[in-house]
Amino acid sequence: MDIDGVYFPFFLSAALIAFYLIPVSKRKLVGIPVISLIYLLLIPTDVKAVWPILVLVIAGYILARLQVWRPRSGYVKFGSVFLLVSLFVYFKGYTFLEYLGIQTQPFFVVGMSYLLFRLIHIVIDTADSGEFAPKSFAYYFSYLLYFPTLSSGPVQLYPEFEKNMEQTAKPSVSDVSNGMKRMLVGYIKCIVFSKILWGFHQNFYTQALSLESFHVFFGLLACLTYLFYLYINFSGYIDVVISTSVFLGMPLPENFIKTFSARNFLDLWGVWHMTMSNWFKMYLFNPIVKKLAELWPNPNYIQWYGVVGFFTTFFVMGLWHGTTFSFIIYGFVLGAGVSVNKWYQIFIKQRMSRQSLKALKENFFYKAICRGAAYSYFAMSLMCFWLNSQQLAEFYKAMGGWVGIFASYIVGSMLLALIFEVIDAIKFLFSEKRNSELTVA
Repeated sequence: MDIDGVYFPFFLSAALIAFYLIPVSKRKLVGIPVISLIYLLLIPTDVKAVWPILVLVIAGYILARLQVWRPRSGYVKFGSVFLLVSLFVYFKGYTFLEYLGIQTQPFFVVGMSYLLFRLIHIVIDTADSGEFAPKSFAYYFSYLLYFPTLSSGPVQLYPEFEKNMEQTAKPSVSDVSNGMKRMLVGYIKCIVFSKILWGFHQNFYTQALSLESFHVFFGLLACLTYLFYLYINFSGYIDVVISTSVFLGMPLPENFIKTFSARNFLDLWGVWHMTMSNWFKMYLFNPIVKKLAELWPNPNYIQWYGVVGFFTTFFVMGLWHGTTFSFIIYGFVLGAGVSVNKWYQIFIKQRMSRQSLKALKENFFYKAICRGAAYSYFAMSLMCFWLNSQQLAEFYKAMGGWVGIFASYIVGSMLLALIFEVIDAIKFLFSEKRNSELTVA
């Protein structure tokens, strides 16, 4: 049962009725974990597939408690995180394990990937503070398996979750009304618009492979339509998730804000799946850069540590998204994109005066092309989402190799730059018109 599926509204209606029948003093402490457990059991076709989730939950609890016994021990903290990641990799059945002679049986359980985020967050924060943040196992269990965020986020940190659990006030009529509107919009995105975009994407992909000419053109359109499909589908899902949490009095952080406004590929991760990006920044990028600075504290190297940190972080992010060889490629492409972007920023900063650099950044055409190039690159990298290794090879050949891929990227950059600027101009005109109407009124 998917949150954006047709059965979820019926489940949610029954869950909300039961939730608000529970006395206020125990409503969230009892209702959240019970409803979340029922939801978890309803997801897989075989209930036995849930046991890896429960193993991770119990292992995480034991390892977090271990941090209290040995606080601020780097070895214990690293060993605990390593064990959690190892269990995750085994249960997910990463294909590289076969080359190590390890036989696995992948468990296709929704929520395992995002559960890992929460577990590592709990273990590391406990290790750093010496205190186990969750007040009880019920709080811990509720946080890890909170059903709206179980499948695909957004990633919420425990202190925010506990604050929500402590609040007993019901959501206001306005909150419920806005939540229902947002949920409706989310379902329309997922059920209507994303399906239309997926159909276009599949059609363009088929034509890119089958036609005797225009392979590059249709291949580019396949990549761009998938980018917009992914945004519409995922943001629609997040609309439903956040609305669901509003009904429960458990607000969640936003995951997409001004999604197509990023100035470059680095900025993109501040507007796209923001909670995941912030988690990787906090628990991987910052520690890498800090450790490099401790090992080699030369001021001349500091800015280059960011290049290393970005590549490593985004490479791991790519691996986290999937278990096959395609996602190794995805991680490499993401890492290359952000590290080259960071290198370019360092390069032009060293060779241009502050005034010239400011003028360049404010140049209309430069901003438009940089913006288009960021999203075009992202669209090309997402091929690893909708193509397996063999299909990637076929698509690469159909596109004419690296020359065709690069040509697609350049044309895509200019096309997206034009589209975004036209959309911005239309928005501006409508906002100006609305402002003038309000002024007259």
